[in-house]
Amino acid sequence: RFSKVRHLIKHYPVFKKCMQTNEIHLVPLTPLPTDISDDDWGDYIGFEKHPSTYFNSREYKPYYSMSIVASKNSPRESLLGPRYSQRESTSVEPTELLPLFARLDFDKDPIDVQPTPVLRAHLLARGLTSPQNTSPDKLRELVHSVHEVKRKVMDPSDVPEPAKWVGFEPLDEVEIGDEFDDW
Repeated sequence: RFSKVRHLIKHYPVFKKCMQTNEIHLVPLTPLPTDISDDDWGDYIGFEKHPSTYFNSREYKPYYSMSIVASKNSPRESLLGPRYSQRESTSVEPTELLPLFARLDFDKDPIDVQPTPVLRAHLLARGLTSPQNTSPDKLRELVHSVHEVKRKVMDPSDVPEPAKWVGFEPLDEVEIGDEFDDW
C-alpha cells in the first residue's frame, strides 16, 4: 500500500503545456520507470483506470486554464460561492454572487461558534459595520438581533468591497516570457 501512495505522489497526473505548439498534455509529475508503460500508469499509481479517462475528452485546455475545475468537472464560475435567492433579495438576479458570508446556517453552526471576521462580514452584507475594538460578545449580540429581525442582504452594488468573493483569477495562467515559463 505504501508503494502505491509513493508512486501516486511521485507520478501524479499533471497538465503540461508544450511551449512550441501550445498543446496541453496529461503527463506524470515525474517520468514513469522504464518498465511501466503509459497504459499501466493508472494501476501503478493506484487509480482504477488510466488518468485520462477521468476527463470528458482529450481536450485538456479548459482544465489547464481552470475554466473547468477538474475535481467537480464544472465551470469555475459555478463554484465561486452562493448566489442570491428570492429570500435574500427580489431585485437581484439569481446569477449574482452573494456577498461573502451573507448566508450562514446558524442552526447548523450557531452564532456563538462563528469566528469574529465571519460575523463582521455577515453584518457588512446587511449594511452594518462595527468598530474593530467591538468585543466578540457584543458582535454576537448584534448578529443575534439582526437574525431575529431577518434583516435582508444588501444589493451587490451597495455592499462594501471587503465583503466580496475572491475568484479564480489569481490562478489564471500568466506568461511572463522569461526562462522559467517553460515548465
